[in-house]
Amino acid sequence: MKRIDVIPYGCSAGGQVSGSERGALDLKQNGLIERLQSSTLDIKWQYDPKEIYDTDFGKKAHENLPPLGSQERKEIVLWHCRRIQNDVLKALKKGTLPLTIGGDHAMAAGSISAVAKAKNAYGRTGVIWIDAHPDLNTPDTSISQALHGMPLAALVGMGDENYVSLTGNEPVIRYDSIVYIGIRDIDPGEQDYIDRFGITAFTMDDVNRLGIDNVLEQAKAIITKDTDAQVISIDLDGFDPEDVPAVGSPVPHGLKPETTLPALKKLMKEIDFDLIEIAEYNPMLAGRDKTRDFIEELLKTLLSD
Repeated sequence: MKRIDVIPYGCSAGGQVSGSERGALDLKQNGLIERLQSSTLDIKWQYDPKEIYDTDFGKKAHENLPPLGSQERKEIVLWHCRRIQNDVLKALKKGTLPLTIGGDHAMAAGSISAVAKAKNAYGRTGVIWIDAHPDLNTPDTSISQALHGMPLAALVGMGDENYVSLTGNEPVIRYDSIVYIGIRDIDPGEQDYIDRFGITAFTMDDVNRLGIDNVLEQAKAIITKDTDAQVISIDLDGFDPEDVPAVGSPVPHGLKPETTLPALKKLMKEIDFDLIEIAEYNPMLAGRDKTRDFIEELLKTLLSD
């Protein structure tokens, strides 16, 4: 595997629960990447997550967040999305694999649009989206107005114009190049979009019925058809909160590590992903140590030869 740049996303303003802005910082302080380096991986932080945490948009901004849906709150998220967009572009231009770690899932609008730009793959980027939620809301359909529920809508060209502008006002992803895995908390507006646009969505009922190996095999075929770039974006709440508890929006009965990790290991040998993304680790919540240990096992699974 090529050299890996670990890119921190230090923002939780896109979500409803603060704390995930410290996710990458916590992993850095606990030596996660250094332990992965000792397992022969060529991996390093692109820069210290503390650099973001110490800015006006880091610790200071998160101490007294404006209301969800306000322009002030959006500006915090947009600043972080633009930053991670630039960081992913930098990694791809120098030929390293970007591994983004956050932080709320709003980051995907910046990180995935960077892949499309770097690879000249607008409308030809396939995405596996592992999550309890579809993140396909727009301001018109969202109850919470939280931007971490809207990144995929932005990537297909729907929703808040400032958020959509991250993509260059050009759809990054086609509807038929998205595969949801593990969704089980779906808002009515999101279900309407999934049905209307024919998006492939494997709910947890589907995963339990078909098996995760079968689901990932189907996903591989979909995201590699007529695409020039591939992304895997993993919200940790896609997994069962009994196993991965420190997430802001836990939903019971999620993916089980003992079956999912071996299947993901096989998938990683078959697809040369252009971006790997881990979202929504919140070290301020109960179960931090257990979740941190899971992230380490997940990364070993995704990155090992």
